[in-house]
Amino acid sequence: MVVAAVNSLVMTMPGPVISLMADRLTGSQVSAGIAQTAIATGAVVASIPLAALSQRYGRRIGIAFGYLTGMLGALLVVSGAAAGSYLLLLPGGLAIGAAGAAGMQARFAALEVTDRSRYGQAIGAITLVSALGGTVGPLLAGLTERLTDSLPLYSGQFLVVAAGLGISTAAVLLGLRPGPSQYKCPVLRTTGRRFASIWAALRDPSARRAIVGLVTVHGIMISLMNMAAIHLHHGGATLNVVGLAFGVHVAAMFLPGPLVGYLVDRRGPALLLSAGLVLELLAAGLLATAPQHHAPAVTLGLVLLGLGWSCGYVAGSVQLTTATTPAKRIQVQGAADFLALLTAAGGALLAGTVVTTWGYTGLAYGAGAAALLALIVTTRSLWVEEP
Repeated sequence: MVVAAVNSLVMTMPGPVISLMADRLTGSQVSAGIAQTAIATGAVVASIPLAALSQRYGRRIGIAFGYLTGMLGALLVVSGAAAGSYLLLLPGGLAIGAAGAAGMQARFAALEVTDRSRYGQAIGAITLVSALGGTVGPLLAGLTERLTDSLPLYSGQFLVVAAGLGISTAAVLLGLRPGPSQYKCPVLRTTGRRFASIWAALRDPSARRAIVGLVTVHGIMISLMNMAAIHLHHGGATLNVVGLAFGVHVAAMFLPGPLVGYLVDRRGPALLLSAGLVLELLAAGLLATAPQHHAPAVTLGLVLLGLGWSCGYVAGSVQLTTATTPAKRIQVQGAADFLALLTAAGGALLAGTVVTTWGYTGLAYGAGAAALLALIVTTRSLWVEEP
């Protein structure tokens, strides 16, 4: 829990701040966007290698290596600020992304040391702690800059990021000794056998449904959330209104975590995963039909979007874990995170093009269609007997 709090505390700062730093160094908004995208790309690229590292040497080593890589990336960004070099920001951002991928895999490590009957509550507690850290993190950005005014502009925040990830690395190395997977998961020493284990696990209908649900709720949430601010702004909303809408959206994502986890443990992950997709479908429908100048309706849509993500994320994580054997679990979880991160990154990039062509309404209808399709796939076992 401590690692989740510290990690979320510092990982909310790099994305916005690295774009500001890139804009200052280059004067180009395009370059600023590329620098911010580097962090997301790093998370996608690192997810599978970190899972393979955890499979071979244990969760402790895999997660700690991701945090350590992120720490070195943050220091590289500081060096880029000091040298006035934009090119140093890009590998630094990629390396920071590895810490994000490690943070996602840490939730599965928590399940390995939790009784199976409390899996949902464990994930729910982690989301709540992450919310608290994510709320405080942005508030530290301005304070950090004032305390480090002798350093190059914006570099103080990345020193905090490096320090936080260093603490996370030490906490994992000391607190997860021995790594949970080291005594639960046999080692798969060849790449071929690792991929064979993934495909074997995906033949299980429950694992497939969990991955479809996780990928869909994450991709829909990122796509609709990223463009909602522009949608509201074009409808005449003030920055205060936009900030309020996003605040309640984030609260709806993380604060219900413990309750969702409790329901997952009591009612089963399949039901809550379907409920998450239903909420995403309702959110997409409301966001597609609500006038952009009607901020309360758009805000309600964002709340439903956050609640849907909460249900899908917690339930999907639990269902994926229970559907796979220990020997295959880490690689399948890494593959699921890879697909979720890749879909989110692709959705964020594609969303701008879709909105330009068909408007936010078109984006929301497309998201609704994806949610409906995923809902059919995840609930197929209710009326079709699967092999």
